[in-house]
This record gives sequence, structure tokens and C-alpha cells, in this order.
Amino acid sequence: MARSVMAVAVLVWLGTCLTQALGKSSAPAVSLYVYPLSQTLRMYQGESVILETHVSTGKGWGLPNSRKKVRYRPSYQVLFKDPRREKATSILVDKKTGKKKTVKTPWKLVLSWDYGHYVRIHEYKSVPKRAASHGCIRVPKGKAQRLYEAVEVGTKVYVESYPAPKMAKTKSRQKPKPSDSQPRR
Repeated sequence: MARSVMAVAVLVWLGTCLTQALGKSSAPAVSLYVYPLSQTLRMYQGESVILETHVSTGKGWGLPNSRKKVRYRPSYQVLFKDPRREKATSILVDKKTGKKKTVKTPWKLVLSWDYGHYVRIHEYKSVPKRAASHGCIRVPKGKAQRLYEAVEVGTKVYVESYPAPKMAKTKSRQKPKPSDSQPRR
């Protein structure tokens, strides 16, 4: 089943890439930066921040000295957008009992198939300002829909190993220059 899901994801991704290549827009590219240490997500269009929100990432994931075996990679790209939009769901498995339950995960962006599960960005009813998910990146209601609508298949998503840099309190919030932020690890 996992292979058929991946095959569909690859076909959707290829179709979207062709569509984007044929109808290139002149708007600057959108990119996402996730900062697990400060539980923050920023969406940039070109060099300007167009959305900033708190998120809840996976427990122990992407954090220095984590005891978990699974960690976020430094970069991903959006493989596909769940076509069910606000009606999307996911299946969670309770690690203690092994029981499966279906939960609502609207506005789901699928980033990759890593270590036997998808890494996703989606809306969730509970988005504490700490790592609390099974590995997905939870986004508060309202912000997830905006992400879903702004992001295209192939959009780059970067997971940084340092806290989100402070933003200047000006009308034009610019992406930090490499010299202003800490280097990637």
C-alpha cells in the first residue's frame, strides 16, 4: 500500500511540476522555514515574511542531543497537497495500545516519506507552543489554510537547527541575511 501511495504522490508531483513549468508566474517564490527550537514557522515570498506563526513539531525531533532516532532533515519540498483540503484526515497509532484512530488534519501539505511515515504540515486542534506531535508540524486554525493556498508542489521547506532569528519591527520584514543568522548545521 505504501508503494502505491508513493507512486500516486510522484505522479501528482510530476504533473504539478509540468503545469508550473508551462505557466510560470513572475511572483517571487514562496519558501517555508521551520524552527523546532523556538516552535516557529515563517513563510517568505522572495525576501519578505508574509506569514509567521507558532507551531508544534515532533517531540524530540530536530533538537540537539535528542534521544529519538528520527530527526528532521535540513530541507524538504512539498510533494503534494491533500486534495480533500479542509476534510483531510490522518491515522494515528497509539504506541501503548496499538489502536488506530482517525483524526482531522485539514489543509495538509505532505513533505516526504521518511522512516515509514509522512512528514506533514497541517492544521490541528491542539497547537501548544512546545514539541507535542508524532512528527508532523501542527499549525493553528486559519494559518494552515493560508499556507495551503500560498504553497505550491515543489516549494522548499527548511528546518533550521537554531531558534528563529528576531525580526525587525518595521513594515518590511526581511529575511535575515546569512551573516545575521547562525550558520546551518
